[in-house]
Amino acid sequence: MTPHSKRSRSSRPGGRPLLFAVLAAAAPSALVPGSGGLVRPAQGQETARPGALAGAVFDSISSAPLADARVVLWNTKHRTTTDSVGAFRFPALPPGAYRVAFVHDLLLELGVSAPGTDAVVAAGATTEVALATPSPFTILAATCALEGTSTDSAVAVGFVGDDDSGIPLPGATVRLAWTEVPEQRRTLEAEADSRGWYRFCRVPAGVSVGVTARFLNRSAGRREVVLEAGERSWIAFRAAVLQPGAISGTLTDQDRGWAVEGAEVRLAGTSYGTVSGPGGAFRLPSVEAGEYTLRATHMAYGERSEPVSVGSGTAVSVAMSMSMRPIALDPIEVSVQAIGDMDVVAAGGHMVSRRQIEEVRHRARDLADVLRLQHMTGVVVRRTASGALCVGTTPGQARLMKADCTNAVFFVDNARVSSPEAVMGMPPQAIDRIVVYRPLQAGNLFGAGSANGVILVYTRAGRRAGR
Repeated sequence: MTPHSKRSRSSRPGGRPLLFAVLAAAAPSALVPGSGGLVRPAQGQETARPGALAGAVFDSISSAPLADARVVLWNTKHRTTTDSVGAFRFPALPPGAYRVAFVHDLLLELGVSAPGTDAVVAAGATTEVALATPSPFTILAATCALEGTSTDSAVAVGFVGDDDSGIPLPGATVRLAWTEVPEQRRTLEAEADSRGWYRFCRVPAGVSVGVTARFLNRSAGRREVVLEAGERSWIAFRAAVLQPGAISGTLTDQDRGWAVEGAEVRLAGTSYGTVSGPGGAFRLPSVEAGEYTLRATHMAYGERSEPVSVGSGTAVSVAMSMSMRPIALDPIEVSVQAIGDMDVVAAGGHMVSRRQIEEVRHRARDLADVLRLQHMTGVVVRRTASGALCVGTTPGQARLMKADCTNAVFFVDNARVSSPEAVMGMPPQAIDRIVVYRPLQAGNLFGAGSANGVILVYTRAGRRAGR
């Protein structure tokens, strides 16, 4: 809905535009018929020398003087019109206090009122006043107020114009994109109106939101914002023909200087992503110009984020260091269980070697896929009725597991992980080898709590660290 749409021009009893009333409530000095007027001169001042009132009217929408505005002194017969530079003058006024207001066809078209101002004219003196139309920000935010905004959301309004000329680009598409939960991206779109204005009245608060604008073959650099609940933000775009850029870099262990391979590298809230390879190198080609958060995630190193800005046709190089830490993915709690020499224990299970992992890596997205593609008898990889991924073992064939299964016990680099779901998403590139124990073996070696099997996962980073 544009600021001058049918809805924003709807009326209250008396024929007053509803948006007029909203702006008037926000600005006590707004032009509201019957709300006040000339404070007449006190007795004895009627014969005093007249004064003058002069000023100018400014168009906040186009950032220029407003010609042909009709200026009035409220509740008097005094009227005048602004000239080509927005100036006006009342040359002979009785001394006293006046309410100065104005109207213009532009305001009538938008269905809004302009705030007035109070002025005191002294005998024999000229009083200067300045008047202005409401800004686009005020007008657009007021239209959101008409619709009703949520207490847990924010308002984003703005303008899309041509980068060279600054003229509005009606029909430009503005898009918001954010991630509510891992792997669930959400988007909102709005179309710029005839003035190049757009608005979003319900922007999610407290999350990183990417904002982009496009018009035909032109686009504006991506913005990344985090708005607080109840906040109102103005975001203006200048669209141009932009060339894609690229981001490349390396990931290293900040303590030892080792390359970090197998880390997932993504631009948060977008579809751009890759995995660090030999030497910890990564590259994201054909990235749209704009602002991003570069995020690297590794099971052994955790997560690291850095802001990065990509210019049109530019290549950005990033050197990011990561710190080794125990496996912990907030809010997952990690517990470590000492069970003796794990390498000796591992010798008794079914080994999935690094070579076997490499053979299926091009078809596997994560650890769960790697296990599924090994086709091991009695090893089940399936989604439960609730949609959760489950990896476990059965004494017989996989078809015997019909109900929601119980996950196997997982160890990663000798540390028992209390949340198997986190381990299942580990990228294949990060895995060095896997050892699988079926229930009978697991019960003998690991004791109570391993009735659905035990799976040991060893990472490449852990191998270099001697774990």
